[in-house]
Amino acid sequence: KAYVEPILSSMTQSDMKEKGRGDVSHGSRVRSQFSGSSVLITGCSGFLGKALLEKILRCCPEVETVYVLLRSNTKNGSAAQRRLQEEIFPSSCFNQLRRVRPESLSKCRAVQGDVCLPRFGMSEEDFMLVKEHVNYVFHCAATINFNEHLKTAFKINVDSMIHLVDICKSIKKLEALIHVSTAYVNAPVRANHVIPEEFRSVPADYWQLKSRVDKMSREEVSAMTEEILESSGHWPNSYCLTKCIGELVLRDLGESLPYLIVRPTIVTCAYKEPEPGWIDTLVGPTGLVLAVAAGVLHVAPGRDDFVVDFIPVDFVVNCMLSCAWFVSSGKEGSLGRSSLKIVNIGSSGRNPIPWKFMLEAMPGYYHRHPTDKSRGPIFFRWTRSSTVYRLLDLLLHQLPAVAHDVVSRLKGGKADAARTMKKIKDALGVLKYFTMNEWFFESENMYTVLKAMSWEDMYFFDFDVRSIIWDVYFTIWSHGMKVFLLKEGPVYYDTSKRSRL
Repeated sequence: KAYVEPILSSMTQSDMKEKGRGDVSHGSRVRSQFSGSSVLITGCSGFLGKALLEKILRCCPEVETVYVLLRSNTKNGSAAQRRLQEEIFPSSCFNQLRRVRPESLSKCRAVQGDVCLPRFGMSEEDFMLVKEHVNYVFHCAATINFNEHLKTAFKINVDSMIHLVDICKSIKKLEALIHVSTAYVNAPVRANHVIPEEFRSVPADYWQLKSRVDKMSREEVSAMTEEILESSGHWPNSYCLTKCIGELVLRDLGESLPYLIVRPTIVTCAYKEPEPGWIDTLVGPTGLVLAVAAGVLHVAPGRDDFVVDFIPVDFVVNCMLSCAWFVSSGKEGSLGRSSLKIVNIGSSGRNPIPWKFMLEAMPGYYHRHPTDKSRGPIFFRWTRSSTVYRLLDLLLHQLPAVAHDVVSRLKGGKADAARTMKKIKDALGVLKYFTMNEWFFESENMYTVLKAMSWEDMYFFDFDVRSIIWDVYFTIWSHGMKVFLLKEGPVYYDTSKRSRL
């Protein structure tokens, strides 16, 4: 509790009044922009999308309507509205909202559609509602599977941008379009300099590349994927390439739109909101840490001295909402239009942290508070040598897994250790490019937006990465994984008195 308390001692409304700043609930320009406005969000079934929806409903209570684009669940035939009620709202992300402002959930309207289809596959009725009433669009939908089939990645990350631009051009009262990309559109850049907030070009003509992929069968694309990634600019995976092309599509086709691209780095658990430690995905480093905590992962390829770039999900959400205000208010631009087009949101430039610090702090937490699913001793090390990794992987992972399965079979139990280790090894192979390299991302535009915000805005929508206390955050993250992923133990911190309403 002593670790968590410092970050929960943020300035309260009474503190603001004592400092002569008045009631913050009426002074936030970012918050008031959504008063009477309607919002369209894609990707609400994902980690970031849920956090964004919750924040809008809880902190912007005067929003008119939030349109949530969802695919119909074809497995049970449920429509989008039913999916919203049965799959999205029951998430632990909305625990606080259900306690303090449950009536806000009624402001959501599910729109059945698919970002891969023209006009997002919306019905004529839904499209007309969006066209006539929406003011802000947040595009979070994407495939974040690094090993996604290239043809599928193009459909979700590139084709969706073409359809998004067409929709936004038809919206009559569009104030801002915020597209969520990734800082790792710069993944091929591995140099000791800060990477600027600029569009990154693809060596090949991306329209020709897209046409080529569209015309090929899935089998042909699979056979050519490595060659395509290499010839297009030495891309590590389909995700980074297609997210980069998606940005270029928006730049080239959406020039007349009031858009801004938010590029988060590695999005991790919540620092403060909706609850400290909230997380609902095993993607990325979270799965790695849980494997260490369970005592099944002890070595991985990587450089412990390299900087890793984490950003809490609530910082990304606050940045997105603040950027929407920044664009709609015409800050820093001429003719009432913001000149900013890209904002990096990450920690490497202003508050860097090496892998070593993380993988000392988090296993330390699980030594003190072991998980019920622990299978062995908790220790971990990085190695940059592929030979050493193969040897230690055999001794520490593969042989113990086989021995565990043999004993389990003799006892009539479940023999799944070897299969689990194979999944972990495959995941490490995907992450190796990112654990063996480091990047430093410029964040000048992020601070341009922050500087334009008032104290009241900062109270509700702070995303200054310099405020992150890493040892506190890693404790919150570790505990959050136990509570929200492993369902072990209660939340030991009380956020009810400090909830930002």
